[in-house]
Amino acid sequence: MVYSETITRQREDSSLEENPLKVYVTVYARFTPEGDMEPLCLEWEDGRRFSIDRITDRRRAASRKAGGCGIRYTFFLGQKSEVATRQDLSVGKDLADTLQANKDRCVGMAANMIGVKKRIIIVNAGMLNIVMYNPVIIKEDSPYETEEGCLSLDGERKTTRYENIEVEYTDSSWKKHRQKYSGRAAQIIQHEMDHLNGIII
Repeated sequence: MVYSETITRQREDSSLEENPLKVYVTVYARFTPEGDMEPLCLEWEDGRRFSIDRITDRRRAASRKAGGCGIRYTFFLGQKSEVATRQDLSVGKDLADTLQANKDRCVGMAANMIGVKKRIIIVNAGMLNIVMYNPVIIKEDSPYETEEGCLSLDGERKTTRYENIEVEYTDSSWKKHRQKYSGRAAQIIQHEMDHLNGIII
């Protein structure tokens, strides 16, 4: 049996500290023989559907919208992003606006985090936010173990990153670049590019 629940976008309520990145979507799920509900896919506001690749967490949680208690699922969408084109330039602007609105808690984003399955990321590199279309890491060295947080998950997870990387990408003027990055900027780029490949730490 497949169950569909439509959750509408919550209206602004000054009494709630709502996550500005939160969007309510339609979730399709099935009931297992044991009576548990298993999410299968979600439907974005414009009708696109994304299959749920893996559930990473399941716990009881309060429902601010409906009241009472329910089950909160944390999952990621295991779909690789598609090559971006000039027609996707507006997505870079959307990413820039979203990052600026969340600059106190976010240093980078990938397009699939705002519902667009294209190879576009934005990275905070100190004083500058850089939008990269179709980024490719062509060199990497000096691996190290670290822990990272993500807007898509609670807490931090262990992962391996490279201290130095070299990246090829296209900018918002559709010009090719080949640039070396180290330290914090390199780590953010690697994190966001994982998102493009359907990987969450």
